[in-house]
Amino acid sequence: MILAFILLLILPVAYIVYSQFSESSRVMQAQVAVDRLKRTADMVYYQAPGAKQFVTVSLPGGVDWTNSYIGKPGTANGTVLSKEISLKVYTRAGATEVWRSTKGEVKGYWPGAPGTYRYIVKKMDEGYVLIVPYEISFLLDPSSYSTNLQPGGSTSFTLNITNLESQAKTIDLDAGGDIATWISFSDDPVTLPADGSATSEVTITVPSNQAFGYYTSEVIATYENETAYVYIGVVVTGTGVGGAANVSTGMLLEILSPENTTYHDPLIPLIYWTNESTNWCGWSLNGGRFYTVSDNTTVLATKYGSNYLEMMCLSNEGDYGYDNVYFTSIYTTTCANRTVYSAIQDTLEDNTELVSESDDLRANMENTQKGVDHYLNATYHPNIDPSATIDSVIAYIEHYEEHISLAPSIYWWNGTQFVHVCDVPNADSDEIFSCVLSEVDTVSEVNDLLIQYYVTSTVAAPKSAFIDWLTVEICFSPGVDTTPPDVTIESPLNQTYYQDWVWMNVTLNENGSWCGYSLDGAANVTMNNDTATHFYYNASLNYGSHNVTFYCNDTSGNMNSTTQWFTTAATGCSDIILVAAEDSQGEDEGSDVNASDDIRADITEINKNAPQWLVMNFTGTAPNGVTIENATAYIEHYEGATIITPTLQWWDGTTWIDQCVLPNRDSDTIDSCSITNIDSVSEANDIRLRIYYTSTAAASRTAYVDYARVEVCYTV
Repeated sequence: MILAFILLLILPVAYIVYSQFSESSRVMQAQVAVDRLKRTADMVYYQAPGAKQFVTVSLPGGVDWTNSYIGKPGTANGTVLSKEISLKVYTRAGATEVWRSTKGEVKGYWPGAPGTYRYIVKKMDEGYVLIVPYEISFLLDPSSYSTNLQPGGSTSFTLNITNLESQAKTIDLDAGGDIATWISFSDDPVTLPADGSATSEVTITVPSNQAFGYYTSEVIATYENETAYVYIGVVVTGTGVGGAANVSTGMLLEILSPENTTYHDPLIPLIYWTNESTNWCGWSLNGGRFYTVSDNTTVLATKYGSNYLEMMCLSNEGDYGYDNVYFTSIYTTTCANRTVYSAIQDTLEDNTELVSESDDLRANMENTQKGVDHYLNATYHPNIDPSATIDSVIAYIEHYEEHISLAPSIYWWNGTQFVHVCDVPNADSDEIFSCVLSEVDTVSEVNDLLIQYYVTSTVAAPKSAFIDWLTVEICFSPGVDTTPPDVTIESPLNQTYYQDWVWMNVTLNENGSWCGYSLDGAANVTMNNDTATHFYYNASLNYGSHNVTFYCNDTSGNMNSTTQWFTTAATGCSDIILVAAEDSQGEDEGSDVNASDDIRADITEINKNAPQWLVMNFTGTAPNGVTIENATAYIEHYEGATIITPTLQWWDGTTWIDQCVLPNRDSDTIDSCSITNIDSVSEANDIRLRIYYTSTAAASRTAYVDYARVEVCYTV
């Protein structure tokens, strides 16, 4: 009897200790596995495509396989890749996420069961790193497929098969299960190149007289002694048994749990009700495949954040019922210990350092006697995000009292007054006491927390109390982010680009998990990123008017989009030919300035009272119908005296218009000048320029021009 009583005392404690050890061991095992895959992936990422490594990892029990991922979070859309490896392990406090960021994008999957697995980690031609269990030497994508079809209906999906080895192989395809005859392939067998991929279209066709129900099958892929499966689920709806039209008799289906609310637990029971007997019911979570359920014993393993549940039931009479519900699951993922921010006695003596850690350096509350109250106030400012949900707040006090006449207690300041929370039992040596602050349940209360350790005495003789450590553990669930990211387009801008390529660059105001762009309504293209908020891609495109829409997900799966219009155009440039050149004395200078040959036109007798000039006529071949973008004159000249100012002018048909002042040069130098007034083909094909020389000195000087040409650039 005594032994039994002792066991009753010991076994619960032993179980708790074992449970805590087991949880800690699972988390540690998950950390080792994730770290090992991360290190191997980073090493392979920096090597050439085709590089691969093998690594063995042990995966623990108690893993939320649905919401664990390699490279593709559950919130991601389409074929998104990312730079994360994540395992979520259940503990008594909720799900603990063990994750690591990788250097490059990764893609893969977890096996879905605990055990020791050999993984292949391989750099793919597309640049990402593939991480998959090396059960077989080829990979199937997708691993499962579900659909709803009416009798006589048909659908298909693409089966992607990737070769993981450097030798070609032939994969045989077959169908199994109760509906194997419904499945056909566009290619069977499929030839895989070494380290390459191939596809086969899988078509599912339901017989025209098929009865209501949920039917399963699988695609079986075989290479020598290796086999892989794609699991198929088909819900047949729309007509009754024997192909007769379905006349609903009013079957009702109602999901009772989960409800449209927030749950602080990842495991939520599925409870439903129907008004008819059923031959099949199934559920689908967050757009996944339908799973058969027979009664109300199913527990859903939900993902953190927003969830969407669909349910369908089929009756023997050919009726079907449908219901869905949106709900949120935010469970505790963080518990933070907060040490004392400040602690002050009634004597205003600062004791912050004395109660900040368990080190036998104590705050002494001396001379406490009957009628004299002592207290110590401790404040905390943990700065928890306002969107979080507070799950629990626990104060821990390491204390002892000199005499049992001392009665310590814990108070909390609610913003108006101190509220009693706990009575603290006397301790004759350092002892840690915990006190649950159940009324502290908002982020604002936690972020400005004031706790008071209060001591009274029942005797007149002075006694002392001592506090060695005073800390608070705050457990909270991060808030669900429902705000989409702001997407700022850096490029392209709303302008014309004279090239057949454009940078697609966007910046987010928060970390993103994926960005892609759709050019002129085409399929999305996944963009690269060099930071968590900056995404880019160099896109080739045809000339003309374009619109691009950017789509970006943040790390919570919220998507935003923005659109930009722009134009690309081809450009051309023509050298407009010099026809004639004449100086102010009427001398023909055409042959002197038609080439850079040190044979120069000499413009003489330039003085203060006698400006001189050189007039040049150009005709060219700017094509009809083009748009003139710019015209630039290039003049090789020198003046030999800084007192001379050469000004380049353009004749608009009526008068000379200044374009620019050329720098004064003391040796042959080519300077350029933009002819800003030319904006039509007719003007570009008949250009008249003049270099007009002035001087500040009375004595005559000479300027020299060796070469002149005009370049006209246009858009097709």
